[in-house]
Amino acid sequence: MIESKLYWAACQSEAEALYLAAIFNAPVTTARLTPLQSRGEHNPRDFHKLVFQLPVPRFAPTDPAHAHLAELGARAEAVAAAVPLADGRRFESLRRDVREALTANGVLGEIDEAVAGLLGPEA
Repeated sequence: MIESKLYWAACQSEAEALYLAAIFNAPVTTARLTPLQSRGEHNPRDFHKLVFQLPVPRFAPTDPAHAHLAELGARAEAVAAAVPLADGRRFESLRRDVREALTANGVLGEIDEAVAGLLGPEA
């Protein structure tokens, strides 16, 4: 069930999907977009409308940086899948648990560093 929004994209491979997921979930991506976002009652909104204003390169499976980011995305997916998600808790708490697991594993920091390198310096 979708609450209000669903976006999808056809990817050429699982590696491309993992590459994009890593970019979309990197803290550096959030940090660079936050100043551009509209503000809701509590948090910035409409991340999805802004993410491609960043210089995200098209996935090239032969590019070592792109392949590495896809590998990190797969590692993050495995870490996140191992986090127990208790029923009845708010999604914010569950999201925090996943983020903490990714941070503790070290993969979130590696993704953030790789995405920062891919996007280049802030304009």
